[in-house]
Amino acid sequence: MPHSLAILMKLLPDNFRQRLLPIILSQGIGLICGIAGVRLTSQWVDPTDYGYYGIFISLIPLGAGVIYIGLIKFMGRHWQGDPDPAGLLDQVFRATLCKIPWLGVASIPIAIIAAPSHPVLYGLLFFASSYLLSLTGLAQAALQAAREHWRDLSVSAGLSVTRSFLPPLFYYISGGGISTLFIGFLSHAILSLLVAGSSLHRWLTWNPPERLRPDLPAQYSGMYFIIPAIIGWILLGLNRWLVAWFFGAEISGYFALASNVGLILPAMLSIIMQQYYQPNWFAANYVSRQERQVLLQSIDQIALIYTLLALGLSVALHVALPLLIGSVIGIKYQAATGFVFVTSLSTIALSLCTFYHLLLLSAKRESACTKIDLSGAACLIIGSLISATAGLEWFKRWLMISPAVPWLVNRTLARRALLLPA
Repeated sequence: MPHSLAILMKLLPDNFRQRLLPIILSQGIGLICGIAGVRLTSQWVDPTDYGYYGIFISLIPLGAGVIYIGLIKFMGRHWQGDPDPAGLLDQVFRATLCKIPWLGVASIPIAIIAAPSHPVLYGLLFFASSYLLSLTGLAQAALQAAREHWRDLSVSAGLSVTRSFLPPLFYYISGGGISTLFIGFLSHAILSLLVAGSSLHRWLTWNPPERLRPDLPAQYSGMYFIIPAIIGWILLGLNRWLVAWFFGAEISGYFALASNVGLILPAMLSIIMQQYYQPNWFAANYVSRQERQVLLQSIDQIALIYTLLALGLSVALHVALPLLIGSVIGIKYQAATGFVFVTSLSTIALSLCTFYHLLLLSAKRESACTKIDLSGAACLIIGSLISATAGLEWFKRWLMISPAVPWLVNRTLARRALLLPA
């Protein structure tokens, strides 16, 4: 069988075998683990405890998604072709240590607001988990930049397995308790970093040339990416925070589980399409207006295909939900099914924003990203705030129409910025 599989692999086109196949497999493993994780969580974990845990994991991206976002972008842009990968890794790691105080200071108000009864334990678990997963994000950025998609597959698979199984297993074995979910998540972060570190082993043993490395560019080590990253972080967690604030911990638990179910298919599709097309978009130069129009047409087509496919998958999941009660989703989480479709549509909206962010990065119009990202985010944030204030049904209706925002706002402003003379 292995010999036959090896022959089959050789018959596949090289681009599919080396790039698209491992990307698809990575998302497939994530899908399987996500389904299994939902089954265990909905059977073992109390909805109120899961509501608090859902807030915790929505805050974790503050590290990789905000404080360390510049370093991750630097790794993605500059890893490929660097003559001194060991030196680059050392330089970036030292830069992460310099930013640790930022993460530490940010952990204090988060812990006080999110867990006023146990701020020290919550803050420490949050800080450690967020930092470790930021290091894992740096490793994955390097692997994806080098198009080492099979190595990245091992890291992604490790992330999916440990994230899906460890928190509910810790909760079940210990007999319950919200802190066991947090400790299970920290264990996931530790194991994920070990897998990610092992994937970079051959570069760690590289014999680097004897030369001093230039300092990291200011836009990657400073505040250049921070404001858009903060907005992105808020968008990722906002709906969970609003549900917890306006509708209570139990409803928040249902919404958190629904989010985990609803985001799987549209997020998986978005990651596959972006990881496959992004290197090609970044590789070309778009000097003339005509070349930029071609880029816009390409991303418009991919974004439209993504929208139609993601909507189709979301509708299919919504239709199939009654069949999943009892088999995948535990009976005590049956109320979560009312949120699955709207969380799918919210995920589609956030993914579409990313497509038009990539449009500007590809055309080297980075200076326009902040204004456009903030404009689209403001519409999504204000809409969620107003609708949540009006009540749960209005909030759900807003999430259903939210995918229109990036098409009307982000695309319109990105197109205008793209076609202006440099």
